[in-house]
Amino acid sequence: MLIPSKKQFLKWTMLSKIGYLSGVLGFIMASIQITLWLLPDKVGYSDRLIQEQNKPEVKIARVEFQNFYQEPEPYIVVILENTSHVTARNINIKMLGENRVFDLPQGGIALC
Repeated sequence: MLIPSKKQFLKWTMLSKIGYLSGVLGFIMASIQITLWLLPDKVGYSDRLIQEQNKPEVKIARVEFQNFYQEPEPYIVVILENTSHVTARNINIKMLGENRVFDLPQGGIALC
């Protein structure tokens, strides 16, 4: 049985009791986390208003070429500076080339 009786539980060693209780607690916490993941992420109207009124301002601090992973060609590294008082998240960057626009994926951007 997965749920011991009080008599069985009292006979266990302290290490067994701690292991059992941590397993039960882990199961409860995992259930809560999965439930929160499955719930839709809704942003209220007041939160949207705050987000619209407090947009982050990001400026280019410097641009440099760096070599990574023994690649023969250097990479362009753009260092951004957040000059606002709010956290800069979900930034979309477009780089203009000679005849086209490059959309950079958010996974390829490291903000410091």
